[in-house]
Amino acid sequence: MGAGLPYWLPDGAVVRHTLEEYVREAERAAGYRHVYSPVLGKRELYELSGHWDHYRDDMYPPMDVGGEQMQIDFHQPERFGLRYIGPDSARHRPVMVHRSVIGSVERAVAHLLEEHGGAFPPWLAPLQLVALPVGEEQEEHAHAVVREAAALGLRAEVGGLAEGSLGARIRRARLVPYQAVLGAREAADGLLAVRLRDGRRPGVLPVAEFLRRVEGRVRARGTALWEPA
Repeated sequence: MGAGLPYWLPDGAVVRHTLEEYVREAERAAGYRHVYSPVLGKRELYELSGHWDHYRDDMYPPMDVGGEQMQIDFHQPERFGLRYIGPDSARHRPVMVHRSVIGSVERAVAHLLEEHGGAFPPWLAPLQLVALPVGEEQEEHAHAVVREAAALGLRAEVGGLAEGSLGARIRRARLVPYQAVLGAREAADGLLAVRLRDGRRPGVLPVAEFLRRVEGRVRARGTALWEPA
C-alpha cells in the first residue's frame, strides 16, 4: 500500500462508517444535498483551477488544520466562468465555500482514539454490548439477547465460555460500554445483571428494559453511559 495508508479492520470500519453517517445525517438535517465527484481528474482541470501551477510537484502537500476548515473562494468561480440566475433574473457570480467537517477520516479517528483511549461513547463504540453467560446452560439465552439487540440496531455479541472465566471475559470486554451477565436466575426470569464500562452496576433489569435504555443512549449520541430511570 504505502506509508501512512491504514487498513480499516472490522472494528475500525464500524467506527468510520458510524462517524461518516453521523456527519451525513447532521448535514441532511441542516438542508445539505450531497453529491459525489470523481477522485481523479484530468490535468486540464487542475490547470484551469490554478492548482497545477502551485502543486504539480506534490499534489497535495500535508495540511495542518484543526477542526472545521472554512474558506470563502471568489477565485475559482471566476476561473471556471460560473454564473447563476438570481431572483432579479440577472446573472451573478457565485461564491464557493470550502469546508471540511472532520477533514481526513484517518486523522479524525486518530484524534478520537487519543481523546477516548479506545473507550468510545456508546453510539460510536464498535461493540456496544457483550452478553456474558455464567455457565453453558445460559449460552443460548445470551445468544437470544444478542439477537434482540441486533434487531434494535445495536452492535452486540456473546462473550462465550470458550474465551475463559467470567472474570477474564469481563476484563477482555473492558472497552465495551455495556456488559450483561446471565446466571441461572437471570436466564430463568428474563433478566440481566448489568455492568457499565466505568465500573457502575445499575443492577438487575429485564432484558427488554435494558435494551431499550441502551438503545436510547445510542440514539442520543451523547457520552453518558447511563441515565437514571
